Amino acid sequence: MDAMQFEENVLEPYGLLPVFCGTWCSEPDVLEVARRLGADPSSAEPATWQLREEDTVLIGNFGAWTLALEEQLWRGNDRQTLGNLSSGGHQALNYWWDVNGVSSFMYAADGRLLVRFEPAMGLRAHWSGEDPQALTPYLNGLPLGEGTADDSQARLATFVLIRRLTGHILDKTWLDAEHQSFWLT
Repeated sequence: MDAMQFEENVLEPYGLLPVFCGTWCSEPDVLEVARRLGADPSSAEPATWQLREEDTVLIGNFGAWTLALEEQLWRGNDRQTLGNLSSGGHQALNYWWDVNGVSSFMYAADGRLLVRFEPAMGLRAHWSGEDPQALTPYLNGLPLGEGTADDSQARLATFVLIRRLTGHILDKTWLDAEHQSFWLT
């Protein structure tokens, strides 16, 4: 699938193209991820991405990982929250973009932010974090860090990077499946 097909078939039909905030965590327990993300575990309601309440976070299993999708609050983009999600020997990553074309990718492990970069703009020399080279084994053939990808190419490349880390790529099957929707506190 090329970048335009990914946008047209996955992102656009679900309203994810203008803004997006996804947080993946190697902790497989949905309620624990909700708690670490700052959601109220007792507010869990079954929902799909399109049938959730506005201003909630949708959390569901993503293979051996867990994915939390937010529309507005972007709690997963907080450095401390990502550290909490990755504590105890876990990994966590967050990818977001806004309507202005600004984007960010962060990767944390065991409570430490290892890598942070802007997918479409950031040259590898400008990547930050405790170990900006930590993702090098996963970048083969991806136009990330080269400063040459347009927004569509950078988005697809970042989702391919996420697939390499988690074993899965965001798709219609996950978005149409029933997961748990939570209110953020």
